[in-house]
Amino acid sequence: MFDPVLALKLMIPGYRARWVSQATVFLRDLDAICAQFQFEDGEFGPIARRKDGRIHLHGVQTPPKDLELFKLLQKEVPSGLSVWHFRLARDLVTRYMYPHLRPDLTPVLAKDDPPDASALVGFHGQQKDGVDDIADNQLRMVYRALFAPSETDIIIDCGAFIGIGAAAVAPLVAKGRLIALEADARNVALLARNTLENGLDNVDVLHRAIWKHHGQTLSLATGEAQANTLRHDVFDGGNRQPVQTVTIDGLVTDFGFSRVDMLSFTVNGAEVEALEGARETLLNHRPRVRLAGWYRRGGQTVADLCRPLLEQANYHVHVGPKLGVLALPRERLKGGGAT
Repeated sequence: MFDPVLALKLMIPGYRARWVSQATVFLRDLDAICAQFQFEDGEFGPIARRKDGRIHLHGVQTPPKDLELFKLLQKEVPSGLSVWHFRLARDLVTRYMYPHLRPDLTPVLAKDDPPDASALVGFHGQQKDGVDDIADNQLRMVYRALFAPSETDIIIDCGAFIGIGAAAVAPLVAKGRLIALEADARNVALLARNTLENGLDNVDVLHRAIWKHHGQTLSLATGEAQANTLRHDVFDGGNRQPVQTVTIDGLVTDFGFSRVDMLSFTVNGAEVEALEGARETLLNHRPRVRLAGWYRRGGQTVADLCRPLLEQANYHVHVGPKLGVLALPRERLKGGGAT
């Protein structure tokens, strides 16, 4: 598809080269993914199959925003990677190599990378923030140790998209459970398919939206791929679909969990309501928390709105430079440098 605006941008001297330089780390990781996976066309869309046969993942076709990135990087992407498969390959980098359930993992810059490679073009906000951004060495080590998954972890992942992150983390919590919630019906279909076809028996897929009230039916605003939210002031893609809500506290009761080890929220601005519906879980189960704090509501960031809710539950809160939020119960940080 011809894009006249992009065509004009590409006429600017150095425009493409600057993007390629800023995407140095992403392109390196994209090479690594293409060495591990082969891509093909399936009945329901693109498929990536690990060459060792361990896993195969269904994905979404490349939307316009990713199409522009592909055209900017096209001369540098691995040979044989088509535009049709580019979005799935990008999701494997940003969700399989660096799942948002693993803030202890972040893209690594090499010594000889250009300075502007630190922009990490191609990655999402959750990869641009992580444990590595914690300045205090001792505190950083504590966060790294506590955010690394263990085999018995019980994790509630709100905003699981199509399950690529779940596929990466589920084997690491083989004796635990991963509750994968997704609000968008289109994504849930792929999430369920990826979970079922790969035998991820410890993953429970729920077509629900996390919220502060249990059992409501609300209107979900949807757009491309993972763009969906209950907060229409944050995003309104013009399309709507009904979705039933749940709370974290309600889920914990429904599943009969005696403990919860991690809560993860990527719910496009509704992280505040998600925490409001998790008060009992935060107080009684003391899970580690990771959430996307870069959305803005009424002139404030979600990080600013969520910090006091976590601190009221006696959590230490770290907000990264890109407004990703990590939080741990203060009692688990003894000797870790937290004040």
